[in-house]
Amino acid sequence: MGTYTFSATTVLASYTTHSAAPALICEAGQSVSFKYYLKTSVAAVRAYIKYATSTITEVLSTPTVETLAGISVYNVNDPLTVMKICNKVFPGIKISINADGTGSMRYSEDFSDSRYQSAVKSRTGDSYSETLQQVYLTGSLVWEFDSLSPVTGIPYVIMDVVGGTPKLQISVDNATWYDCDSNTLVSLTEERITRELDNSANLRLYGKTVFYLKLSPASGALIINYMHMFSYLITMDAEHPVIQPTGTAETFAVSMTNDVPCIITLKYPDKHWAV
Repeated sequence: MGTYTFSATTVLASYTTHSAAPALICEAGQSVSFKYYLKTSVAAVRAYIKYATSTITEVLSTPTVETLAGISVYNVNDPLTVMKICNKVFPGIKISINADGTGSMRYSEDFSDSRYQSAVKSRTGDSYSETLQQVYLTGSLVWEFDSLSPVTGIPYVIMDVVGGTPKLQISVDNATWYDCDSNTLVSLTEERITRELDNSANLRLYGKTVFYLKLSPASGALIINYMHMFSYLITMDAEHPVIQPTGTAETFAVSMTNDVPCIITLKYPDKHWAV
């Protein structure tokens, strides 16, 4: 989106390198065209391009949406009824708030790219293979889940283990960690596992609105290529925007204090609606 001009004051027998950084953001699936025009000030001189390349940065790999005000949605005609969705959201996470007071939080990662590096709170000793689409881990990965609404039941993780023994730990302060009761010391190979995030003696996540999950190998190295975390939420305290029976179009707005892309969906099927 724009024209970028480069010039040289001398005639060169070799190529020189020039670059530009256009402020261009496009939607998923949208095509972008680059056109190159060469012109010289001397008719007897010719200009050539040897290599023309471009790089892209995936928008979803931007940092976590993290604001003090959180993320909220409201009807512009009723600005006092504000549904607070969450404090933070990051690539791969989805939070649902239903009209009946139920809800859920889920996180899915298939490691088809290195997006997980933007989703974790911290990472050490991890190596990503784009060819194999998997993570080789000798240290740990830590995720923060800040749902705003309290957890109900026992959250769980589904994981595809290529090799190794996974160790899952939970925390509410990212400092004191407790091993999950569902951990085993069995080395796995090409196996899908389900593990509950619970320590019956020291930490139950029921009623918590923020918790941390740490994944590391029990020994040696761990290789994984899929992970899914799920938790039910209690959303009875969430205020729900209302469509007024005025017969005119209503406008909904989203409140957040930074400009990191995320998707917010409102569903109002007939008169029985869920957000």
